[in-house]
Amino acid sequence: MKPSQKIDFVPEDGIFFLALLLGNLRASLFFPLFPATTFFPLGAAWFEILAWALLTAVMVTTLVRKGSLARYWEMWRRHKMLTAFILLAGLSIAWSISIPASLFRWLELFFATTLALYFAMHYDLKHFLDLLAWGGAILVITSAFIVILQPEVGISSGFPYYGAWRGIFWHRNQFGNLMSLLNMAYLFSAARYFNEDRPQSFFWGFFYLLTLALVAFSKSATAIIVTVVINSAFVLVMIWLRIRHLLTKKHYYLLGSAAVIAIVVIFANLDFLLVLLGRGSNLTGRTDLWKYLLQNIVIKHPWLGHGFGAIWNIKAFRFSTSKIIGWPFDVLIGDNGYMDILLHLGAIGLALFLALLISAYIRALKFAANQPDLFAFFPLFFMLYATLANISFSLFMETEMLVWTIVVMIISARYVVASADSSI
Repeated sequence: MKPSQKIDFVPEDGIFFLALLLGNLRASLFFPLFPATTFFPLGAAWFEILAWALLTAVMVTTLVRKGSLARYWEMWRRHKMLTAFILLAGLSIAWSISIPASLFRWLELFFATTLALYFAMHYDLKHFLDLLAWGGAILVITSAFIVILQPEVGISSGFPYYGAWRGIFWHRNQFGNLMSLLNMAYLFSAARYFNEDRPQSFFWGFFYLLTLALVAFSKSATAIIVTVVINSAFVLVMIWLRIRHLLTKKHYYLLGSAAVIAIVVIFANLDFLLVLLGRGSNLTGRTDLWKYLLQNIVIKHPWLGHGFGAIWNIKAFRFSTSKIIGWPFDVLIGDNGYMDILLHLGAIGLALFLALLISAYIRALKFAANQPDLFAFFPLFFMLYATLANISFSLFMETEMLVWTIVVMIISARYVVASADSSI
């Protein structure tokens, strides 16, 4: 796809849009966060699995029609660590404390991963970002209309989230973090088209400003902090790209030292900064939750966990946890993506998962280094987003599948980040 060429939608792009919507279905207001996962009669959750299965069947049909099935299978063979993680999550059904829940969550994980590898093989980076921007626009506009037309639905009115916007999502943090991700996508899209297609750049610039406002209206401290960090890093990369030919090793040592000092100052004044966002040093009770989970729950099954996606599906556990730590409402998730992986798959699963994240970082860094232009930094920025957003919220396959899908695509970076003049 040449730089001046606009995106040409093909029928297969419909698979991506449907996967985007499916990946956010359980995070929406219109589908229960903890749907019934009983074997019989079939709970509402299994209709979602049916939708994933049908979408995957369409993908396989497309691969067969194009004669690309062997090449797709080769992608699975090349990514043994990813396959090992999927297999571990599947095997955890055998020791899960809620077999139906783990089966449901594993099937969702398997289908989402299967589609992610298909997208990695099919799209180069620019095509993918265009699809993400257009697909995200559906979620942004729908959420904005919900807030405007049905504010009693789109705006939280009860304790403790008075006035926080949540759009079409179940929680303001879910909404805010997704808007933060899309804000990053629109920032890169507006910059990308600035010298190629000025009207399209302004179009995505509008969505950038809109998502910036929506992040603020979500009142999600996590989303606000991540958005500030991403936007600040974007400016720094722009400056670096302009002056990098003037920099020597001494400059990089000075910049590195300044960065370390800045990090120390930030952590030394963390309480003050959190107060500015209306938060305390315990991250709204999260540190108490994490301490309790580590000392009392993780220790029971430290190596292999309680079964993939199982523990938060048990209502009695959610209720007892909130009562013990003193929360006035049910704890629904671990509010930390890494903690939830540890709960589900133990230390072995977390180690494997972190290895996958490191692999994605390495691929993203290599791409940015090999093609030092602003657009090439998007995979690295996404990994920064995923790392930070999951510190005080769970976006690793807990309530949605979009973040995991993009991580898998970056792990398959040799396909995703094909040159701008080719389409795989």
